[in-house]
Amino acid sequence: MIYTDPNLTMVRCTKHSHNYYTNYCCRTYTPLCPSCMDSHIKNLLSQGIKPEIDTLKKIRDMCSLKTISIAKVLKDELKKLGFNSSRSTEFFIENTVNTLEDTRKKLHRIIDEYVDILKSSFSSKYQSESGGVLSEMNSLVKHI
Repeated sequence: MIYTDPNLTMVRCTKHSHNYYTNYCCRTYTPLCPSCMDSHIKNLLSQGIKPEIDTLKKIRDMCSLKTISIAKVLKDELKKLGFNSSRSTEFFIENTVNTLEDTRKKLHRIIDEYVDILKSSFSSKYQSESGGVLSEMNSLVKHI
């Protein structure tokens, strides 16, 4: 379904205040009124540019179709993420934040376990090496 608003506000041309914009140049992204069209087309042709003029209605319809297409893709992607459209956005955000918090806690636990292993390994190694050093020092002290 293409969205067209019959009450859409018409915009007056800045060069010809008695005319409304009715067309759009897709090459220069310029809105055009009927009085602007001839000079605009001649100007483009003099620069070697082929004009591409559409009606504003066609441009609105194309934008509407593109918006609908993007909305469908977004809906499909959100569905893949587990977002149910019958639930509120707040629920989706809260669920995502909770998942991130759980992941953070798991990472902290893994890091804590790793640091504990390093501390234990260091303590064991230091005690075995320091025991040998202490006995050597004691031996030296006895000889002196």
